[in-house]
Amino acid sequence: MGITVIIQQPGLLTTIQDQGRHDYLSSALSRGGAQDAAALEIANQLVGNSPTAAGLEITGLGPTLFFNQPVCISCAGAPVQATVRASNGQSCSLPLGRPVVISAGSTVQFSNFLRGFRAWVAFAGGIDSPVVLGSCSSHLAAEIGPPRLVANTTITLGLTAQSQTEKLCGLLRKKYPNYRENKEPDTACISLPCSISNHILTQWPVLTIPVVPGRHFECLSKVEREKLLTQEWRVDARSNRQGLALEGVPIQGSKISPILSEPVRFGTVQLPPGGKPFVLMAEHQTTGGYPRVLEVVSAGRPLLAQAGPESRLKFVMMDAVGIQQLVAKRRRDLSLTRYAISNLLGPPDFDTFERKWLI
Repeated sequence: MGITVIIQQPGLLTTIQDQGRHDYLSSALSRGGAQDAAALEIANQLVGNSPTAAGLEITGLGPTLFFNQPVCISCAGAPVQATVRASNGQSCSLPLGRPVVISAGSTVQFSNFLRGFRAWVAFAGGIDSPVVLGSCSSHLAAEIGPPRLVANTTITLGLTAQSQTEKLCGLLRKKYPNYRENKEPDTACISLPCSISNHILTQWPVLTIPVVPGRHFECLSKVEREKLLTQEWRVDARSNRQGLALEGVPIQGSKISPILSEPVRFGTVQLPPGGKPFVLMAEHQTTGGYPRVLEVVSAGRPLLAQAGPESRLKFVMMDAVGIQQLVAKRRRDLSLTRYAISNLLGPPDFDTFERKWLI
C-alpha cells in the first residue's frame, strides 16, 4: 500500500489532472487535462516527477489535505494562500513555486487566491489513479476518469513517493545546509530558500488575451467587430472547465447565415445567439454550430486558465509577427524556468542562476 493523502475538504473544485487525452478528437473527446499543462509540468519537475504525472488542479477556493506520512509537494500556477499546520499545533505559510516536504500528521489548508483562479499541486511520486484512454485525469464533461473530489476522499500516491521524498530531503541537507529544518516556528515543513517566479499574472484582474480572427470574424459588421475587441468582457460565474461565459454589451451577429457544425479547439471564441462570447476551455466539445469569431493564440491559454468570476478579458488582435514573438517569449520563459529548476535540484551551484527567475 502506497502513501495516502486525505482530502478533508475539497474546496470549490478540486480534480485529479495530468496532461490529458490526446488524439481522441475524432471520437468526440477533447484533450481535457490541466487547464495550464505547462504549470502542472513545472510543479511535477519541482518534486522530481515526469511531466506526465498526475496532480491536483485546484480552482477558486482550495482544498484541505491531511498527510499521514512525510511527502514532498509543490504548488505552481496562481498565487494561493495556504497554511501548513503540524501535529504539534505549530503552523507556517506554504511556500509556493518550490519543493516542500510536509511532515507526518500535518494538514495543508489552501484558501483564497491572491490573484488568478487556478493552481496545480504535485506530489513526489504522482497520484496513483486508474488510467482510462491513456490518462488519469478527470474529464467532468465526458464523465471519464475520476470524479471531482469530495470531503474525506483518499488519494494514493505512486510507489516512488517515499523514496523521492527521502532523496529530496537528502539533497536539501547536502546542498542547502541553512534551509529551514523543523525549527520554530516552521515545524510543519522543510523547503528551499527560493522559489520559481510566476510570470503569468502581470496584470490583474484585467487579462489581455491575444487572438487572431476566427472563421466568421469578417461576417460581423465593422461596428460589431470593434465592440468585440474594445470592451472588457466580465467572466460569468457560470463558467466551468468546458468554457468561459462572458458578460458585456452583446454583439449583433444576426447577419451571419446559419452554419453547419464545425471543429473547434481550446481557445475558440464562439458567438451564441444571445451575442455574448463563449471561450472554449480544456473540456470543450469537439464540434460546434455557433459562429467562430476569434481564436485565442496558444500562448494565451495560460491566461484563460486564470480567468475567474472576478476577472475581465480584453481581446487584442495579433498579426503574424506578434504571434511569433509571443510564442518565442513563452517558450523562452518556460525553458529558463525548467533550467532554473534543474539547477535547483541538480549538481550546478545555486549562484549560476539568473537571479531574475527566482524570488
